[in-house]
Amino acid sequence: MNATPPQQGQGWFAATPFDAEREAIGRGVYVLRLSGDLDLGSYEMAFEAVREKIGPTARTVLLDLSGVTFCSSSGLRVLVAAAEHAATQNIELGLVGAGRSVLRPMEIAGIDAHFRSYPTIAAALADGIPSSGDSTDS
Repeated sequence: MNATPPQQGQGWFAATPFDAEREAIGRGVYVLRLSGDLDLGSYEMAFEAVREKIGPTARTVLLDLSGVTFCSSSGLRVLVAAAEHAATQNIELGLVGAGRSVLRPMEIAGIDAHFRSYPTIAAALADGIPSSGDSTDS
């Protein structure tokens, strides 16, 4: 049997490009939506996006991980770096919508207990984060 290497865009898996978007949902409250693969290939871009978008006008940042399709140890480093950066800025950080692709690696690494995690943004807001009815900052 003669195996040929996969062509561009083919193979056993297809990487999903990383993206990060920030949305103000209240005074000093932001949702940072991460999507795609959090891995070695996206680590620098993800880390820089987190550092840029968790800024001084924030009191609380919810990392929406519902769009993350894969999370390697490099992706876990991004989450830890986000938590450390938020702590140095006195910003409360919560995780929202983390699926098995993120939760399982976090559990294996033993870092899941160090994060406040919620199934939805509404659940996070119900836990005492300022309501979306507050005026927004950008």
